[in-house]
Amino acid sequence: MLPKTITLFPRIDVRKKEKTEVETTESPEETPEAKPEISMEDFSKIDLRAATITAAEIIPRAKKLLKLEIDIGGRRTVVAGIAGSYDPEDLIGNKWWWSRI
Repeated sequence: MLPKTITLFPRIDVRKKEKTEVETTESPEETPEAKPEISMEDFSKIDLRAATITAAEIIPRAKKLLKLEIDIGGRRTVVAGIAGSYDPEDLIGNKWWWSRI
């Protein structure tokens, strides 16, 4: 004889779930507070530059990561999670925005 099974996921009563959804949609929605705009003085503190991608390669055993060598007045190596959208060969020579606060 087999032991009694344990229910990992109990059944959900659809009718009961529909009632709770109706109740939650009737509650008034609160609008999130907007972040205040920054002043021109704060914006001028941002160091925003355009870097040129000089080399790009796929990182082994990673699905979304690319290793990028950029030239921003000096060479830097950065990692970007854009491998799902871009081929490394297509990125070489393109401009990339670099910011430092």
